This record gives sequence, structure tokens and C-alpha cells, in this order.
Amino acid sequence: MEDYLLENKSVELKTQRKKNSKRPDSKKQSRQKLDMRKRVEVAISDIKKMFPRTIHSVTLKDFLIKVTMYIFGLQLFKIINN
Repeated sequence: MEDYLLENKSVELKTQRKKNSKRPDSKKQSRQKLDMRKRVEVAISDIKKMFPRTIHSVTLKDFLIKVTMYIFGLQLFKIINN
């Protein structure tokens, strides 16, 4: 699957591999993937902190609007406080 995507769709997957993988990553690649994963996890955690426990909405459209506004608010908060 990974080779197919790279050859036909020009998509390179960068997922962490297990230690007993048949195609292990180099130390440099492994460290780079770990750092990238940590950044993504921190960003998602920050977004999650801003959300209330529940988001009341009647339709999917309303829900998506609220989620978008919370993410936009987080970005404004980070810009103002930095």
C-alpha cells in the first residue's frame, strides 16, 4: 500500500514503525517522526483545552461552525498572548 501510494499518487506516508518492522526507519527518520508526532499531539491538546465539555448543536452544519470558531479562537488567543 505504501509503495503503491508513493509510485502512483506521489504520496509519501510518514508513520512510525514498530521495532520489529521489516523495513525499519533510520535513527534520524525515527527521531524526526517522533518530534512531528509530539507537535501534532500538543496542538490537538491545546485545541481540546479550549472546548467546553459539550457542544450543543442541532445540525451538523451548526456543529462544524462551532468547532471552526473554537479553533479560530485558539489561534487568536495564541497570537495575542505571544
